[in-house]
Amino acid sequence: PWKTNEDKIRLMKSRLESLRRLQHSIHQSLVRESQDLLGPTPKEVKEYERTYERDLARLSRRYKAAKLSKLLKRAQEADVILVGDYHTYGQSQRATLRFLRELLKKDQGEIVIGLELATSDHQRHLDQYLLRKINEDVLRTRIDYDRTWGFSWENYAPIFRFAREHRIPLVALNRPKGY
Repeated sequence: PWKTNEDKIRLMKSRLESLRRLQHSIHQSLVRESQDLLGPTPKEVKEYERTYERDLARLSRRYKAAKLSKLLKRAQEADVILVGDYHTYGQSQRATLRFLRELLKKDQGEIVIGLELATSDHQRHLDQYLLRKINEDVLRTRIDYDRTWGFSWENYAPIFRFAREHRIPLVALNRPKGY
């Protein structure tokens, strides 16, 4: 069917380009469908993302990334470790979880995870979850996660699961509305 190797290569490139266009088309279709289902991105989330991008660029110029081994060594010497995250970016929570896993491997001290996303009046629900008296779905409902926090549960759920699996206390850090 092919006269030369060049014909074969041209046909392969053409098929690859057709596949790339199809994938792009499917991706665009899924983006549109998601936007139709979810509605436009709220202006607050867009502003949060712009702030994140600006802060990250500024920090990247001023600081260099620490090696995980050095971070863990310093963490083992500390009494308290504060970890912040950018709530909209799943990688931020995955990095926190990775840090916790590594810290647990190395540290013999007590670990407690404080959660900004939960208010202190929901502490009992966190305790019930850790004691396996309620499941993840019930916890999410009782702490009113979707309404009060609103960021992707799938980004934060692994931290909850990790704490439960390793019997690490979870402490609600936020204050209830009205305080």
